[in-house]
Amino acid sequence: LSLDGGTPAPDSTQPNLQIPAQRLYDRVVDQAGVIGETELAQLNTMADAISERYGCDVAVAFVRHVEGYSAQSAADDFYDYNGYGYGTGDDGIIFMVAVEDRSFAISTYGSAGYSFTDYGQLYMDEKYLPHLKNSDWSAAADAYLDACAELLDYEQKNGVAYDVSYVE
Repeated sequence: LSLDGGTPAPDSTQPNLQIPAQRLYDRVVDQAGVIGETELAQLNTMADAISERYGCDVAVAFVRHVEGYSAQSAADDFYDYNGYGYGTGDDGIIFMVAVEDRSFAISTYGSAGYSFTDYGQLYMDEKYLPHLKNSDWSAAADAYLDACAELLDYEQKNGVAYDVSYVE
């Protein structure tokens, strides 16, 4: 997906070709240098608490470009090749934003593919997209993390993921 309808531009970040046994980075990563140190620490605290509470890695990655990749492929690879994933199923979700490309994508793995349905992801878009359009990266990450917590809480309380057929 692109914030301004353009085609994603390349980045210098090439994935490691080995899938590590443990996560290599914090749950909120700012390789683009767009979030202050204090805000980044607060976002990581929030992501850690959500991940631990629901047993699902909830991550955000800000990069400058996605060199030679679509935003979706870059998000998929970033998740896999940097050791993200909670538990034996490597359950999790990552929101990757390529700030200079003005592109973004969400990638899910394991049970998160069921927890974050297409309909649920549309709900999430409504929360963070206004912030992305204004280049308010920290607020976008915060809104994304809040939406993840809401959807995981909904699933925990109702026994089903937030989806079009279950919403009142």
